[in-house]
Amino acid sequence: LRFYISNTWNFEKSETAYGNLGVTYLRYGFVGSALDAWHRAIEVNPEYDVPYYNIYSHYNSNASMAVQQGDYQKALELFKIGYTYLEKCVKAPICHFKKQWDAELANLKAIISILFGYATGLPAAWWFGSAMYHFFAPADDSWYEIAFMQTVVWTSVVIGVLIGVLVYKT
Repeated sequence: LRFYISNTWNFEKSETAYGNLGVTYLRYGFVGSALDAWHRAIEVNPEYDVPYYNIYSHYNSNASMAVQQGDYQKALELFKIGYTYLEKCVKAPICHFKKQWDAELANLKAIISILFGYATGLPAAWWFGSAMYHFFAPADDSWYEIAFMQTVVWTSVVIGVLIGVLVYKT
């Protein structure tokens, strides 16, 4: 930990030094300090993708835990916050894994839509969308499979919402 702290002293204008410090803080369980270090990395160089992705990963992980605990409203809020960071990540001029992170962003958008249906009392939308997501998940990251996947998920969300509305009206 001392090594990474000293790197930020020696290289004050290095987003990588702050990013590495954030990862080290996280490994020691200092989540708040990790987030602070990644935010500092963004201040040093807002065009660098990694700190955005690290912050997104934090929110994504906590949102996934909230889903496992059945707290869908909290999960939805955390996924939305994470989405903003992942979106900044893929829009950054320096983006290391653009194709993969674009696909992850599209999948996250679908998950948020499905979860919104569930968190707002439309379990049919959640169930149907989730089933379609897992059934049609692409085998690799080819663009046509990702585009097809997005179409299937969005269509399934709409159908699921309609089913939910019909069930709740009767």
